[in-house]
Amino acid sequence: MEVPLRMDMDMFLEGLVNAPGIQHGTGATEGEIIRAESELQIKIPADYRLLLVRVGWLIIGPQELFGLGAGVPPHLHLVRNAKRWRSNPNLGLPLDMLPIKEDGSGSLFCIRTPPSNEDGIFFWDHEIGAGQEPSIWSSDLVHFLSGYVELL
Repeated sequence: MEVPLRMDMDMFLEGLVNAPGIQHGTGATEGEIIRAESELQIKIPADYRLLLVRVGWLIIGPQELFGLGAGVPPHLHLVRNAKRWRSNPNLGLPLDMLPIKEDGSGSLFCIRTPPSNEDGIFFWDHEIGAGQEPSIWSSDLVHFLSGYVELL
């Protein structure tokens, strides 16, 4: 899926939900999102919030994105995963880093939550742990996800 430099998340999701090899939910309710924000003591950024509302959670081939809503597989539940990773003292994940995907070897892809002004998808290396400055992996959620769609 070729993605323009600044594609709107809504447009991207419209094309994504009908792409072959994609599994997703039916979307999270506003109440589920507000409860997640309250439990995690964060504000979910707009693009990820829209993804949660529209599809809830995503599986793109072998890649799995955490989410909320009806039918979310337990291992992909956003709140469960964020709490699990935050409680790991060796990882040292700060509260403003919201994990949205595991990399398959113990590290995480995260988004920064307000009050941080940094957009993008960040890589949190489990081998470095606390005190690291996470590296930027992708400029935004649309480009991050489109890379996985292209691999299908």
